[in-house]
Amino acid sequence: MTVISVRKFTPLIGKKKICEERVLKAGKILEKNGAGVRVGRVLAGDSANDLLLFSAFENFVELALHREKISTDPSMKMLQEERDADPASTMLGPNVYSAVHGGVPEGYPAILYREYQIKRENITKAIALFPEIETINEHIDWKMMAVVPVIASNLGRMIVGYYFRSISDLGAGIDGARQSEKFQEIVLRANQLGTLANSRFVEII
Repeated sequence: MTVISVRKFTPLIGKKKICEERVLKAGKILEKNGAGVRVGRVLAGDSANDLLLFSAFENFVELALHREKISTDPSMKMLQEERDADPASTMLGPNVYSAVHGGVPEGYPAILYREYQIKRENITKAIALFPEIETINEHIDWKMMAVVPVIASNLGRMIVGYYFRSISDLGAGIDGARQSEKFQEIVLRANQLGTLANSRFVEII
């Protein structure tokens, strides 16, 4: 099981560079304390121009132990005091998600996230569609991961991530899916299980 903690940062006007520097610094502190860390920039779609700080753990015990370490880390306290004295962003989270399919792939920095509103009783049926989806665009090196929220404001969701080696591969993947009759048939079945709410394009920095 993979557990993902996500913090979203919206830079204040004129403070984008400072915000990014602080998020990257926070990521290094989290990583030093045992988390698998990634920082992403939302290039398009929902929350465009925001920064996302991802922390990955093997399970919820590891997440809880990490939180205890962070709460007493002097460098994190110093960073929080700096942020309080001179805010450069607004922060949402952390929200916590649990993987229901796949894991966080290394070396795939271009990501398309699609977020669905879905009833809990339909999640297993949705997951059953993923192996079919993974047979599409076999000429491109890409990975797939799906998570559901565990500690968040809206629990009736599932987020599917499509991970690509490059931005150009991501574009080719979207084109290939749109032109695939098999994919369109899967979409029709998926629409009976949930509703696509939003999507975003994220680049790991």
